[in-house]
Amino acid sequence: MDLLCPDCAGDWPVMGQLLKHYGNRISLILHTFPLPYHTFAFRAAQGAHVIYSLNKSAEGVFDFASMMFKNQGDFYGADLNTTWVDGHIADLAATLGYSKADVLAGLADDNLNEDTRISWKYSTSRYSTGTPHYMVNGLPVDDQLGNGQLSDWQALLDPLLGGGRAPKAPALARFRTKDL
Repeated sequence: MDLLCPDCAGDWPVMGQLLKHYGNRISLILHTFPLPYHTFAFRAAQGAHVIYSLNKSAEGVFDFASMMFKNQGDFYGADLNTTWVDGHIADLAATLGYSKADVLAGLADDNLNEDTRISWKYSTSRYSTGTPHYMVNGLPVDDQLGNGQLSDWQALLDPLLGGGRAPKAPALARFRTKDL
């Protein structure tokens, strides 16, 4: 996901619904994939890595991502610069209880910068070319599912989790074998 991507922001509530619905039966792994045409997407992605480094909590990263999606419009504008963006990321993180100084230090940390780059590289190694990009058990899921609702995801996941009957043949077409 790109934290400054409007399509990712649109899909994010469904990811929360999935986690609530399935509980500990599924894992949602977020790999930051900042797109180059979202000018400050890399800084936002590094912010997620900073938050994780501060508390090692998936919930903390989920809350931070939710905050970034909610406020992503703040990060578009010709008059913005990296200093302002870093400060704004730190301000948003502070509303979640993080120290602004710790977040700013993390945004300046070369190791966290490298972690963000590695996450991007991992995504490209899995054939991600845009966002949002979803995988289930290591297999790419059709982009149409990303625009779906909880029921669309349930139709795919329930049979895999033993909670429903096997999908009919058209549902299997959601896996893009050309990307494997």
